[in-house]
Amino acid sequence: MAALPTGKAKRVDLSFLAPVYEAPGPFATAYFDATRADETAAHEIELRWRHLRGELSREGAPDPLLDEMETPALAPDGYPGRHGRVIVGAGKDVVLDATLPHPPQRESAAWAPVPHLLPYARQHAWTVPHVLAVVDRVGADVTAFGPRSEARDQREVEGGTLHIHKVKAGGWAHKRYQRRSENLWDKNAREVADAVDALVAEVDAKVLAVAGDVRAREALERQLSASSREALVFLEHGGRAPGAAADALQEELLTQVRLRALDEMADILDRFEEQRGRHEAAAEGLRAVVDALRRAQVDTVLLRDDPSATTQLWVGPEPLHLGLDKADLEALGVARPMQDRADAAIVRALAATDAGLVLAPTGGPGLRDGVGALLRYTDEATASA
Repeated sequence: MAALPTGKAKRVDLSFLAPVYEAPGPFATAYFDATRADETAAHEIELRWRHLRGELSREGAPDPLLDEMETPALAPDGYPGRHGRVIVGAGKDVVLDATLPHPPQRESAAWAPVPHLLPYARQHAWTVPHVLAVVDRVGADVTAFGPRSEARDQREVEGGTLHIHKVKAGGWAHKRYQRRSENLWDKNAREVADAVDALVAEVDAKVLAVAGDVRAREALERQLSASSREALVFLEHGGRAPGAAADALQEELLTQVRLRALDEMADILDRFEEQRGRHEAAAEGLRAVVDALRRAQVDTVLLRDDPSATTQLWVGPEPLHLGLDKADLEALGVARPMQDRADAAIVRALAATDAGLVLAPTGGPGLRDGVGALLRYTDEATASA
């Protein structure tokens, strides 16, 4: 058996979802727009939830479970701006209640053997760990975000303010005041750089986005470590003053993070093309990928990003209970195989085996059945698959 190197390029690590699957199914999954932009939002969210609850009820979800899901569905989540929410319930409990960075592409509800979590994973496919620093000549507000854009750490740096503005008057003290101002800017920049470097290292940031005063940005760049400078991008919007183009800053930050995520995805897609061309550490097509998943052989699945896909697999109660045919599950000893969405079953298997996911964009490599995989190892069974 040959072990194969794994890359560090962008993929969605789904291991954080593993606890969701510990509950016995079936599962109720609901996605909806949870934006609270005005005074009518609470009523609109209630109407959305009522519609989704009706769908779940008609599909067989029990009322006690739906009652449990309704409590968080209608409660304010404190998240600003446009966003979505996913709630999953099983048995008598809510097993997942998460905020989505954006409203879902479509609101949906499903009562099924496996929770439908690809739309949740999709929202994390276009992000990487990053740090945002909003600076002025006195200090900075610095926030570190993890691989799912979750805020990990936040620091406020406040330096000195004496003679922070260069004096315009002439006279014998002019140059001395000028030097004091410049020295104070540099001292403040060093303090900010120390905080920024620490947070970049803490989350292994792939993007360091810096916004705010132009001179402060330039001073900070000179003080940053080499690794922080490699991730550095400057944003045109935003500042430390309250309400300083906050929405524009957020959109610009999101664009930079997506661009970096796309670059890292491209690295994995290229590696897949290379391995596929060599007939080595790659599997392609639904049957080959499912066989590799059952054997915990997969490092990363490449899945064509097609929300309209309806392909199904046979599944059982355990994460690695999946197959193309009912007989595949019966061979694994599953007494009552059931069918569910292929993408939902694949996400469950990835979460259970610490494997990753890459959503192949339109125009990416052609994938038989819309799916491929990079493998952790190969053996004789792989070669004959």
